[in-house]
Amino acid sequence: MFYIYGIILFFLLALPVFRALINIYPDYLWFVDLGYQNVFFTIWSARLIPALIFTIVAFIIVYFNLFITLKNRKKIAAEPEVVYDNGSLFNINSLPFEKTAEILDSFKWLKIVIAAFIAIIFGGFWLISWDKVLFFLNSQLLGKTDPVFHKDIGFYFFTYPFLKLLQSWLMSLSVVVLIITLLGYIHRKSLSIKGLKIEISPHIKLHVSVLLGIIFMLIAWLYKLNMYQLLYTSSGLVYGPGYTVIHADLLGYNALFIMSLIIVGLIFINIFRKGIMLPLEGFAVMAVIYILLKGVYPVVLQQLIVKPNEIEKERPYINYYIKYTQDSYGLSSIQEKILTINPNLTVEDMKRNQDTVTNIRLWDHRPLLKTLEQLQEIRLYYNFYDVDVDRYWVNGKYQQVMLSARELDADQLPAQARNWINQKLTYTHGKGVVMLPVNKMTSEGLPDFYINDVPPKINVDIQLENSSIYFGESTNKYIITNTKAKEFDYPQGDSNQYTEYSGPKGIVLNNFLRKLLFAIKFREMNIVFTDTITPKSKIFFDRSIRTRVEKIAPFLSYDNDPYVIVANKKLYWIMDAYTVSSMYPYAQPFYGSVNYIRNPVKVVIDAYTGETGFYVIDDKEPIIATYKKVFPTLFKSVKELSPEIIAHFRYPEDLFVVQAKMFGTFHMTDPQVFYNQEDLWVVANETYADNVKPMEPYYTMMKLPEDKKLSFRLMLPFTPSKKNNMIGWMSANSDYPDYGKITVYKMPKEQLIYGPIQIESRIDQDTEISKQLTLWGQKGSQVIRGNLLVVPVENSFLYVEPLYLQATQSKIPELKRIVVAFGNKLAMEATFEEALMKVFNSNVLDKVQDTIKTKGSGTQNENGSSQLINEAGRAYNEAQQAIKALDWKTYGEQMRRLGSVLEQLRNKN
Repeated sequence: MFYIYGIILFFLLALPVFRALINIYPDYLWFVDLGYQNVFFTIWSARLIPALIFTIVAFIIVYFNLFITLKNRKKIAAEPEVVYDNGSLFNINSLPFEKTAEILDSFKWLKIVIAAFIAIIFGGFWLISWDKVLFFLNSQLLGKTDPVFHKDIGFYFFTYPFLKLLQSWLMSLSVVVLIITLLGYIHRKSLSIKGLKIEISPHIKLHVSVLLGIIFMLIAWLYKLNMYQLLYTSSGLVYGPGYTVIHADLLGYNALFIMSLIIVGLIFINIFRKGIMLPLEGFAVMAVIYILLKGVYPVVLQQLIVKPNEIEKERPYINYYIKYTQDSYGLSSIQEKILTINPNLTVEDMKRNQDTVTNIRLWDHRPLLKTLEQLQEIRLYYNFYDVDVDRYWVNGKYQQVMLSARELDADQLPAQARNWINQKLTYTHGKGVVMLPVNKMTSEGLPDFYINDVPPKINVDIQLENSSIYFGESTNKYIITNTKAKEFDYPQGDSNQYTEYSGPKGIVLNNFLRKLLFAIKFREMNIVFTDTITPKSKIFFDRSIRTRVEKIAPFLSYDNDPYVIVANKKLYWIMDAYTVSSMYPYAQPFYGSVNYIRNPVKVVIDAYTGETGFYVIDDKEPIIATYKKVFPTLFKSVKELSPEIIAHFRYPEDLFVVQAKMFGTFHMTDPQVFYNQEDLWVVANETYADNVKPMEPYYTMMKLPEDKKLSFRLMLPFTPSKKNNMIGWMSANSDYPDYGKITVYKMPKEQLIYGPIQIESRIDQDTEISKQLTLWGQKGSQVIRGNLLVVPVENSFLYVEPLYLQATQSKIPELKRIVVAFGNKLAMEATFEEALMKVFNSNVLDKVQDTIKTKGSGTQNENGSSQLINEAGRAYNEAQQAIKALDWKTYGEQMRRLGSVLEQLRNKN
């Protein structure tokens, strides 16, 4: 019977192992294809070697204790019967496990099976904790120490998590061994209870005492480790230990640590004494100490000593809290400036800031995405996942643009076409991007594209030769290329254009075994039986850029907004990678427990080949320095990257949001001010689509008063807590050599500076604007209010909000009005130029208009006829191209566009 159970157990264990091996080999081929086989072997070595070592250690410990238990049991069984008196509390023969050791002794191999089973469970624990072992062995110092124990913070990042894990593992194993040992010792001759006197066999006493001694040594170690854990206390005035924790809780852990070691001594002394009362008395003393020092004393100290003098008692710990939180989020390097507001902008001010004014973003990514879905998805299987903001040199001018990648989703094919051939072999990739300036629109309020349509039509001097997208944000299904089936490239009139993947990457299906393995992995036997797959066919899987980077480097965290760029005549994705930790002393956590974050790595993914590179931009960051030691072939220097790609690096939005929220509290460096929270800032609110919500950070090109040239910045305004006036304005530079430098303007507290929601209220209260918005909303349309941009110009702020009109049925938001506010002046007009002209006097705008028109911010209103003539020429040329492609829909659109431009020329003349 036991042999049958053994066979069943073998197959139960073998099937998951077989399934795991089936998945491991394709993953190995995937890493090899990317050139990261060393990363694959390092990760699996870090999983298997510790797991194997700890499995062997656990097996030896368990088997040795089982062996000693059974050996001692035989000696006990050979001793004379113990005679119980009438005062015995219970009869050990009544216990259900009394026969346990006899069963173990009857089947010699059962000890090995039990020891192996327990060892595999405890060894398998290290398969999921491999990173802590690896980083412990390659740990780095930060050069900064905590203020309580004066240990380098690198100890808390790398060593402390491993020590906690090791202690927990040893404690769990010791408890399991103790339980098994006690079960093995259950025998009628092993224990005698006479009244309050307990007699235990000497063999059992020695063995169990050793195990208990080990457990209490581990308990002592736990109390020592718990002392360090006090650095992350979250229940007091500060995050970290305050006065009560330092003077009461820490004292309690020290006392418990010493008492645990005393109990270890009492246990070993008791081996040579009768009874077991000595260690029990020690344990009772330890319980009293715990109640007094961990329960009663902290409460008394807090109520009688700390609360009546809280600010004085907590002052040094508030200082630690502020300093270490600023360090952990990189806030200490922020450049703060008091801004003296100039309420009057002059002609010279506007001319000096023409680059800022002409790059103000009028398109909001949220309504723009809906517009692109209607105008540029072209076919039902294409989709736009996101819209990104970037900057490019366009026709010799450095300007801000918006881009979106056109990805392909084969699941959106018609039901009758949704077969394996089409979804996996034919419809394999997306095509191209759309690009548009942030400040231009057509006369209909639609985007004025630089790049549009399929195949991409490029209306500017940007070069893009390979526009196929095999790897993207929403692309994750496996595909097979280079088969006998035609690979769809893009639609052309009533027919399609086909292509064949020509990149160097891809796992070649050149033998039956590989095809079988992938058929099992994807549960698709067509891979084996179809005759369309050739020895040159390649399979691609895990094509989502997020899946790829997380699979290659799972120990990094990643930004939620990867973005597409055009560089080197190709398409690339850029993702920001973060190093994070929850172990920075005295640092306030965000989003759970994380209280340290840096952005030392940029990940670049080729949209065509899927080649993925991890480029270090800050090799002094301590966590990435450790990762580089562990994975020397994974990380590359940013110097190896082409300047054309580096030019599109952006300061990451997720990091900026965290820093902004932390800065709103931790810009207060005076302990008294911090204690009173009297200068608390919050991210300003805005109105979007009739909902009031915190503003999102936004990218824009500008030149700050202290800047010598135009820079691409991420920005966010602040208001005081529970107030709406603007109190601060933060921006981060995205351009080298000043990449990552953060500037904060602090507003004078004695002067009212309008906050975004106050500008929104002024828009609502303006009778003409309110009347127009209400009128639009009653005619089957919805008014969408875009981002309210707060743009610094000299020592003043210009407020700009685009308004979109979306018909209930068409769902195509059109940019219809621009609201501009400055000081007490407010205007809503059809174009940005007209709104500026209404807010400022005509003399100012007349002189600035020449500078604005060179960059353009509304094609239908530029001075002179040359721009309209050029627009007419482009419309005519695109209409002719549409005729050649038999694309009558596009032909009609371009002819309507041509008619609109001719009408504008007629009105101008």
